[in-house]
Amino acid sequence: GSMFSTLDNYINSNKNAVILCNDQKILDLITYKNVINISDIITKSLKRHISNENICLALYMNHNLYIPSIILSLQKLNHALVFVTSKSLEKTVEDLKVNWILSLKDIKDIKQFREIDRFELRERDSLTLWQRSLPLSANFNYSNIFCVVQTSGTTGENKIIRVPHTCIQPNASALRKLFKINHDDIIYWGTPLTFDPSLIELLLALQTGATLLIVPYEVSINPSALYKSIFCIKNVTVLQMVPSIFLRWNETQIRDILKNSALRILAFGGENFPKKLLGYEKRDSLRLFNLYGISEVSCWASACEIDNATGNDDVPIGQSLEETVVEMRDEDGNKIEYGEGEIVIGSTSRICYLDKENPEDHHQPVFRETGDLANATDKGIFLIGRKNKVIKRFGHRINLAKIESLLFKDTSLESRCIWSREHNKIMLFILIKDLDLTIKEKIIDKLRVKLIGILTEENLPDFIEIVQNFSLTSHGKVNEKALERLYLMPKTKSSYVDTFLLSLEQILGP
Repeated sequence: GSMFSTLDNYINSNKNAVILCNDQKILDLITYKNVINISDIITKSLKRHISNENICLALYMNHNLYIPSIILSLQKLNHALVFVTSKSLEKTVEDLKVNWILSLKDIKDIKQFREIDRFELRERDSLTLWQRSLPLSANFNYSNIFCVVQTSGTTGENKIIRVPHTCIQPNASALRKLFKINHDDIIYWGTPLTFDPSLIELLLALQTGATLLIVPYEVSINPSALYKSIFCIKNVTVLQMVPSIFLRWNETQIRDILKNSALRILAFGGENFPKKLLGYEKRDSLRLFNLYGISEVSCWASACEIDNATGNDDVPIGQSLEETVVEMRDEDGNKIEYGEGEIVIGSTSRICYLDKENPEDHHQPVFRETGDLANATDKGIFLIGRKNKVIKRFGHRINLAKIESLLFKDTSLESRCIWSREHNKIMLFILIKDLDLTIKEKIIDKLRVKLIGILTEENLPDFIEIVQNFSLTSHGKVNEKALERLYLMPKTKSSYVDTFLLSLEQILGP
C-alpha cells in the first residue's frame, strides 16, 4: 500500500490516469477515480479465490487502461506480479510455478489452466482469472516482492529476478525528483511490459498524479503512426525510450520532436546513447538524459543530463542515483578509479534476488556485475561495450563497439558490428534507410575502401552488408542474432527480400 499512498488524494479525482489513443483520435481513457474504484472490485474478487498471501500472479496482457488498478490490488493483497506475452507465457509460468493468471477478454484458453472467474470492470470490459488445473507448490519466496522480471542474460542464460519494493521504489522517487515530474505531465507508457523500465514509467505517473499515454500494439510498431499518436493527437511531455526505437523515426520527425514538440524530458537507456542526436538543434526547455542500469538492480543505476557543453563528445553514464553505488573493477575484481574495467552496481538497500537467492544469503552491500566494459576518466565513466563485444583474434584485442564509433565519427553512419562465432567472422551491418538497391554493391565497395583508411588491419570486417532497418528484439534493442542470419541469405536474391523478412519478424512481434 505505502507505494501508492499518494493515490489517497485522488479518490474523487476526475483527472485522467491513462489515455489510449491512436494516430486518429483518443480511443478511451480512465480517470484516477475509476482506477481506484476498479481496483476495489479486483481486490474483492481476488480475495474470494486466493486465500494465501505473497504469491506471484502472471499478467497476460499488453498495455491497457486497467493495469494500474490491477497493480494497486496486488499491492493491497501483498502479491507479486510478472508480465507475460504469448511468446514467454509457457516458459515463465513453468519457471516460476505460477498458479494464477489474469488476462483481458480476448484470451480463449490457456494450456494447463482453467477459467475460474470473470470480473466486469466497465460496461464492455472484463478481467479473467485463471487457475492452474493441478496447482504446483511455489519454488520462490515472494514476500515483499513487487514484481518478477527476466533477463536474457549476456550469456543467453535466462535469469529470474525478484524485485522488492525497496529496490524499485527509491529508483522511481529519484527519477521523479530528477525529472521534476508534476501532475500536468503526460508520460508515454510504451516500453514493453516485460522490460522493467515500463514499471518506472508507471510509478512516475501514479505517484505524482500524472497521466500515462498508451497506444494499441499495432500503432507502437509503426513509427509514423506512433509519431502522430504521441506528438499530434496528444502531446507527451516525458519520453523514456530505447535508442533503437527512437531512431526508427525519420530525420524530419526527429528534428521536430527535438525542436517543436511539447516534450520536456527525453531519457534514453538500455543501449548506448545515440550520439547522432547531439548534432541536432533542440529547444532549451527539453532536457536530455542518458540512463544506465541493469535489471539485476532494477531499474536504473545512474543518469547523466546532457547539456550543450557535451558537444559531440562521448556521453558518460552519469551520476549514480540514490541508494546506488557504481564502481569499476579490473580483471581480478579489484576496485579501480581510472582506466579500463567492468562496471559493477551495488547497494545496501536496493537488492533484488536472482534465481534461488534469499535475503539472508547476502552480505551488504551487494554488488552485481554488469557485463559492460568501460573507461573511467576524470570526466566520468564511459561505456566501451558489452564484454562480449571485445574479442581476441589473431592475438589482437578487438573492440567491436569501437569499430562502430570510428565509422560513425567519419561518416555519420549508424552500424552494428558483431562477431559470429559460428562463421568465425567479424560482420559489419551499416544502416542506410533510403538505399538505392541498384548501387548497393558500389556503396559497399566504397565503404570497404573507406574502412581501410579508418581501421587497422586486424579490425577490418570480413563481411559488410547494408540494411535499411535493424530488426529489434521484443525489448526494442537491436537484434544481433537476426543480423547474423543475413550472412547466410544468398546474395543473388534482391535484398528487398531480406528486409521484408526482417520487417515481417518485427510486425509479427511478441
